[in-house]
Amino acid sequence: MNQGWGSYFKLSESRSIFEILDEWTRSRVRLCYWSQWKRTKTRVKELKKLG
Repeated sequence: MNQGWGSYFKLSESRSIFEILDEWTRSRVRLCYWSQWKRTKTRVKELKKLG
């Protein structure tokens, strides 16, 4: 009986690996944006724009 790919990969650690990779990628993107916004005024303006 076919259980589907979700059941097949359920026991693997791929989800946790992708969560770690996603967390690292998001932090690097935040760092890039933060370093682009050199002045405090720009940082405040951009952060307000993002919500």
